Amino acid sequence: MALPIGVWVDRVDRRSILIAANILRGIAVIALALCVQLGVGGLVLLYAAYAVIGTLESAADNAAVSLVPGLVQKGKLDTANGRISAAQLIADEFAGPPLGGFLFAIAAAAPVYAMGGLWAAAGLIALALPDHLRRLCPRRAPRYGEKPWREQRGSRTTASSGDWH
Repeated sequence: MALPIGVWVDRVDRRSILIAANILRGIAVIALALCVQLGVGGLVLLYAAYAVIGTLESAADNAAVSLVPGLVQKGKLDTANGRISAAQLIADEFAGPPLGGFLFAIAAAAPVYAMGGLWAAAGLIALALPDHLRRLCPRRAPRYGEKPWREQRGSRTTASSGDWH
């Protein structure tokens, strides 16, 4: 799903994608936690939930990375990207697993509720992003039926076009 989502992120307001994807991920995870707590569903529900969550994660991550150049000064982009990578590594590899184990010891659904709540909160916090980031989206909407692989070079504002600064 990464390639079609990347095409979509290049064409739609990235701030809105970030907000919607995080809130929807939070809702999906909280719904999954409710199902776990109530003993409803099974392996198929788990696979379906994580397919949706993974797809939304790809959209949120692509949108977030695309917004960074609009939030930091040109000379500080490397530092900002490094800090983002460090924060993700610490959360995913260092702090997340022990915290998840601790929450699971409290209640099986607790880490799932916590993750859903955090994603929903991230979506709401993204509402505070500056509105000027909307200008990073394409200058013209794609025409109906326009295929990304048939676009002419230079006809679209994308991450590689140099319009980020």
